[in-house]
Amino acid sequence: MDYRPPGRFIDLPDPKYRTHYAYHLAFKINLKKRPIDDDVNVEKLAEMTGSYSGADISAICKEAADIPLGEALRGAEPRKIKMDDFIKVLEQRKPSITSWYSEAKREIKKSGEEEVFRELFH
Repeated sequence: MDYRPPGRFIDLPDPKYRTHYAYHLAFKINLKKRPIDDDVNVEKLAEMTGSYSGADISAICKEAADIPLGEALRGAEPRKIKMDDFIKVLEQRKPSITSWYSEAKREIKKSGEEEVFRELFH
């Protein structure tokens, strides 16, 4: 199993904590010094990224920021990052942790070690 998702692999927190975590940590940290439009709903972004890792969220913020930057480099009027930029990124980017988690479970089953990792199979 060569593929590992970016960031650490841990169980995902429950949805309520995940929203809190994503809002206050991942998104807030990654957007802190970026020009964000008032239409960006960080709480909604947190809900939309419930199965994404912290590293995925960091990449999403960077990719969303690259959209208006790319436009400005091509001569458009500079603008802030909008919610639509995040939506575009999320339409193309899937959570890295999901495929890795599925592969890990498959490999554990092949090895016959399900009992050792039983919490993964609930």
